[in-house]
Amino acid sequence: MKRLTVYSGAIGINNKVAPHRLKYSIENGVSALEQADNIIIDRTGEIVARRGFVRKAEGKFHSLFPGKDWGLVAKDRNDDTAIYRVTISNTGVVSIDGIRDTLTKGKRIDFCQVMNAIFYTNGDQNGMITSDAVSVPWKESQWPNDQSKAVWAIPPPADHLCYNAGRIYFSLDDVLHYTEFGHLGLYDVAIDGEHFPDRIILMVPALDGLYVSTEKAIYFLSGLDPHDWHNKKVFDYPAMEWGKYYGVVDPSFMGFETNVPSSLIATKNGPVLCLPSGQAVNLIDKNVILPECTGDGAISLFDETLIIQTGE
Repeated sequence: MKRLTVYSGAIGINNKVAPHRLKYSIENGVSALEQADNIIIDRTGEIVARRGFVRKAEGKFHSLFPGKDWGLVAKDRNDDTAIYRVTISNTGVVSIDGIRDTLTKGKRIDFCQVMNAIFYTNGDQNGMITSDAVSVPWKESQWPNDQSKAVWAIPPPADHLCYNAGRIYFSLDDVLHYTEFGHLGLYDVAIDGEHFPDRIILMVPALDGLYVSTEKAIYFLSGLDPHDWHNKKVFDYPAMEWGKYYGVVDPSFMGFETNVPSSLIATKNGPVLCLPSGQAVNLIDKNVILPECTGDGAISLFDETLIIQTGE
């Protein structure tokens, strides 16, 4: 009687082929799974139950941001939206302290951190949160050239923003604007900005440029000087709005031959790794058909587990 190996390790899900056509070998058994619910597959192929969760606070929370020393979250209240600082003690006690109120109720907030300051915007209001967790107006920078004929202004409330290589980039509908290099409180109103075919819904930085998603496609702007940008389309489908990982990842942990810090974004076609020079890669579209989803998204990384969540 000969023993057959049914399963020894999984590489993940493959639901693009019929179950009876999944790859099989006598030594290793089935290598991919037809479906998986509430499990984690580590890099060795072992399957373990997904960790649970404990409710720490209730309310209509959204717009989570993981700062260096503490996190931020927004909460819709009866008449407005407020920003709170979230801290967790060594014993697991969660503290939620108010920072800014009277924001437009229900509007999502985009954040970016520059050194010890966190800038934020929701399309109607913006501001800056100091290292002491105090919200202050976006401060105007002093331009050293008094003879400049530029029309300087503080960045207005924008739809989205991100920081890269000495500038804050912010979007207004279908136009991408930017602050002056090294002067985050100044932008030149006379510069028209970079126009896109439709509304911008997400930006993430890269070592050699900037990734921008509109409502219909994802683009890469190569170059760190906006005056010399080269715009190319990298995907014919968009990111999920708000679906960016606030941080960087090491691509070598995902099997790529580089360890240069890169960005992650969520799309309805799967997670996309945004490599430094515009070589964006969908990590699962060859093997996985995702469930139909609508609405906004979010992407998170816990140890070796990548999670995409949708607003529906």
